[in-house]
Amino acid sequence: MKEIRPEKDSDQDNIEKAFQLIKVCMQEHQDIEPSLWCGAVWSVLVDGYRNCGFSYKEFCDEWDRIKEHYKKEWDE
Repeated sequence: MKEIRPEKDSDQDNIEKAFQLIKVCMQEHQDIEPSLWCGAVWSVLVDGYRNCGFSYKEFCDEWDRIKEHYKKEWDE
């Protein structure tokens, strides 16, 4: 599997910043249906993983790991 980059102390803050930017963009472009934003975000994710050199299998393995993280949040 592709080596995951080491975590940085600023990661969570930068994730939150990016999340808020996406939400603002969605709010400013309400002409785009909310469900279509899902497709756009998935496309950005795939593009990012591919640009980092992940294979499709590595992307799927990483996604399975990430799903467990968000399942806890979903269940709360």
